[in-house]
Amino acid sequence: MNSRRITQAMLFVLIVLLPLGTRFIWQTGVIDGVTVEPGTISLFGTQILAVLYVLAVLAGRGREAFVRAWRRPPVILAAALAFVALISVSQSGDKAFSLLVASWVILGALLFAAVLADRPPSVTYLSALVAGAALQAVLGAWQFFSQSSPAAKWLGMAAHEPSWPGVFVIETTAGRWLRAYGTLGHPNVFGFYVVLGILACFGLILVAGRQRGREPLLALVPLLACGLFFSFSRGAVLALLAAFAGYLLLTARPHATRVAPAAWLAVLALLAAFLSLGVIYREPALTRASGQGRLEWRSWNERRTLTADALKLVSRHTALGVGAGEMPSAVWRELADGRTGWKYQEVHNLPLLVLVDVGAVGLILWLLFVAAVCLSVFSSIRSGNAAAAVPAALLIAALTAGLFDHFLWSSWTGQLMFWLVCGLALSELDKGTAGTLQ
Repeated sequence: MNSRRITQAMLFVLIVLLPLGTRFIWQTGVIDGVTVEPGTISLFGTQILAVLYVLAVLAGRGREAFVRAWRRPPVILAAALAFVALISVSQSGDKAFSLLVASWVILGALLFAAVLADRPPSVTYLSALVAGAALQAVLGAWQFFSQSSPAAKWLGMAAHEPSWPGVFVIETTAGRWLRAYGTLGHPNVFGFYVVLGILACFGLILVAGRQRGREPLLALVPLLACGLFFSFSRGAVLALLAAFAGYLLLTARPHATRVAPAAWLAVLALLAAFLSLGVIYREPALTRASGQGRLEWRSWNERRTLTADALKLVSRHTALGVGAGEMPSAVWRELADGRTGWKYQEVHNLPLLVLVDVGAVGLILWLLFVAAVCLSVFSSIRSGNAAAAVPAALLIAALTAGLFDHFLWSSWTGQLMFWLVCGLALSELDKGTAGTLQ
């Protein structure tokens, strides 16, 4: 087996196992006497896989391409952002945890460059996303139907019961409904990963050469739709809608190749599954969609409070921020108001959280990085590289989700998804303009 096949296999495994929270914990985080995730020092199994993938690219034929990748503006900006995240550690109150989060950014930038150097075939990573999302959707559906999620140490799963405080549920007149988690730490993260799987499935259907190859993919669409529905994640649904809209806009040009009928059939299957589940589970669906109810109102109020917290911290730590990953602890240290320890959280807006953590310098670099990736990808598509349209849809989904949540920065799993999506989208530019996925 040559080095390229090895790196492709490693990337496939990394993407499929991405949702696993398997890790070794050295120290648990504590805020105001309450055990919380911020401040927890741990090593994830997927971090080891990511490091091994980067080393495999360096050891193989991608070494020269890896070196060349560091001359490209997006990679230079990613490296600069990682450097600023490292510098921001000096501003933090918990330097050990802040250094850990900065290491996520550093590893993410290395992974981004490695993907550009490796240029994995589109079918490889899209298949991995579909396989991983399908497995998560099955688990999520089981969690919702059983209304229980047992702990699984080797999968990194925590136990969840709808009656427990702090568990993410939907409260209706019929009781409390447990939202699907999969093996991930939050239903919104689970929903977003399933969205990536849906978009990847759509991409594979577009290029499936035979009807026989499309049938299994079409059969997976309702399953993935179930996973997304049971997450009850508004942000994930908006990310999916934005991705589909972005795909249609980017590929709408004269004499463009028509979307395959099977792809439209996949969209219809997705809508049919969603509508059917909406009828069956009408009450929790309407409660979540309308934002009405005690817990929904409390969620909106908490988001407003967190936004106010973020703006106050920005006014005090404008240049370099409070330190990578330090917003919850910084709010508790500087703005404590008697709330329970686990209510000191990150603001649910990715750009604003980056501003809080690594300051104006870090935010400018992050925005320049995102702009450089988007401009390169979108301009390539408009120039005829239709193969980049599906990875671009993944990128649009990630950026949309970031407007309503923080996990793409505040967790290792989120950082892994963000850097992978950016790298995969940009890697399509190096494969020519044949107009088809490899």
